[in-house]
Amino acid sequence: MSNALIKKSIEVAASTSSTPIVLLLEVGHIQLPLTDDGYQWAKSNIEMADSLIGSIIRNYGKHIRVVLTLIINDLEEKTSPNEHIHKITKKCRHISPRNINLFYERNLRNRAFSKIKKHFDPLRLVYNNNRVFFKGDDEICSVPIANSTSGDVFRIIPRCGLIMYCYFEKAMKMASQRLCAQNKPKIIFISFSRHQHETESVRLGYTLFQETSQTDNITAILATWKDERYSTIYNKSSVSKTWNISFEKPTNRTTSAENEDPKKWCAKGLFKAG
Repeated sequence: MSNALIKKSIEVAASTSSTPIVLLLEVGHIQLPLTDDGYQWAKSNIEMADSLIGSIIRNYGKHIRVVLTLIINDLEEKTSPNEHIHKITKKCRHISPRNINLFYERNLRNRAFSKIKKHFDPLRLVYNNNRVFFKGDDEICSVPIANSTSGDVFRIIPRCGLIMYCYFEKAMKMASQRLCAQNKPKIIFISFSRHQHETESVRLGYTLFQETSQTDNITAILATWKDERYSTIYNKSSVSKTWNISFEKPTNRTTSAENEDPKKWCAKGLFKAG
């Protein structure tokens, strides 16, 4: 995937910021045990992020600081990912195992259990057909944040969107602390996903974080790409209620960005009208 669309989004965000900027990169997921296909995609993702970081350093220097994160899916197998990380970063110039912050899904899911039980306003939770939905200011999210079980014991089982919300809580705090002298830096979050449903989980996690934290200093740039020729970029600032969507086609030409009304997200499986 070309980084042109992402670079343009960063350029726009940087040009409107009067404060130092932290670039928070979620460079991908590693699911354990790691398959050959999963390894190849993770390697391509890391190398693409490495190229982007090189461009950021050349164009912005120390004006933009970088925080790297990698999510490890250890729900099925709890083994060390260190060997895999060393292999996928071998050809990188700017990314090394030492500067990647690891987030483990097992830990994030445990945090999600606590969040939904203790910290979410019960009035914003909607239960329907053994699923739990979050009610935003204007819409009810059509992607469930958790499953629920009935019977003798009532249980709530967090899903990907809620797990990503917990990722955002930890990662945004980490990004803010990257500039100790700056109380409230501008944060540009970038995520790379392979499948549309993964991007929707990230979008949902970001929406939950935005709705509950009331932040106004974050720009989210979410990239979905299937190969080096095609990608979709979702771009949204904290103060915007719509996602700006750009497409990069195999012809290497980009369409003009367009604002998508949140109520149209129903067709994409994210939101529906309340």
